[in-house]
Amino acid sequence: MTDYYNHLVYHVGLATDTPTELIKSTRRMRSLVLCRQIVWHYMYTNCNNSYTCLHIARLAGRDHTTILHGIKCITSELRHDRADTCVAYSRFLRSLAEAAKVRAEGTTT
Repeated sequence: MTDYYNHLVYHVGLATDTPTELIKSTRRMRSLVLCRQIVWHYMYTNCNNSYTCLHIARLAGRDHTTILHGIKCITSELRHDRADTCVAYSRFLRSLAEAAKVRAEGTTT
């Protein structure tokens, strides 16, 4: 579970040119918060309900209400087409897709 969380943090960092150490830190700069919230939103919405806010909170070292707030923020920002959030999220998804493609190609050879 921790490996998957770290994998997602790595890819959001790659997509936004943000070091993973800063994403995992307690700093509250808008760009860092956005990265964290994208990971939380992705885990909550795209992992077949296997991650609850409480599970994500344990992995992220945060309170579950912080996770819930972050998920709601990203949902709202995506719904309202906030440019920086949409761009960061799409780059994150592209990075994940490229990594999956590379993994799939590596297992077939």
